[in-house]
Amino acid sequence: MKSFSYSISSLTPIVTGDRDHRNTELQATGLLGSLRYQYWLLKAMQAWQSNPHNPSYPPYSFDLPAKGAHNKRQFLLELAKAGPVVQLFGDTNWKKMFRLEITDAVRGEALPCSARADDRQAQKTPYQWKQINLTFRQDRKISFFGGTEGEMIRKEIEELMAFIHQYGWLGAAPQNGLGWVKVQGRTLSPHTLPSSNPVFAAEDISFTAREAEYR
Repeated sequence: MKSFSYSISSLTPIVTGDRDHRNTELQATGLLGSLRYQYWLLKAMQAWQSNPHNPSYPPYSFDLPAKGAHNKRQFLLELAKAGPVVQLFGDTNWKKMFRLEITDAVRGEALPCSARADDRQAQKTPYQWKQINLTFRQDRKISFFGGTEGEMIRKEIEELMAFIHQYGWLGAAPQNGLGWVKVQGRTLSPHTLPSSNPVFAAEDISFTAREAEYR
């Protein structure tokens, strides 16, 4: 996998912030937080469904180097315990596996609204977008999945985008009705919520120490 893209249109304005804090441009960094959170939620629900009494993430299988390569071997052993969210999206000590790029963003109507519950920033006017292309590029030179990390990334992102298409959002303040989108131009497998009670699924999951920092 070198790269793959999704064409997206917004049903409500998307708020990511920009250099002037006016929400008139889309920032890839402003989308990563919502992608990461929903990926964590999805994995938490899947773990809860497979074992409601003791939910835990299934570990990935790493190709460990020879015992002589002590530092790399120890690092991967530690990463294997981190869980899929840290493995895919990274954290302070581990780079995420992909780069996210926004291209061919076509603006639609600008609507006066605010990402805040009060009206202190109601003068800001985030845009609806007729079209956005989100491109995911593999950003790894190290091979630890036996050379199959490209397909693993594609599979995980495909599952995440199917979830977002049916249930999720992009950007900030979905509780205020912002960021609802439609994924176009790709055939996404029908997605069913893994749990009939996603709130409890998210609360009951066993977190690693690293993932607990993002809760």
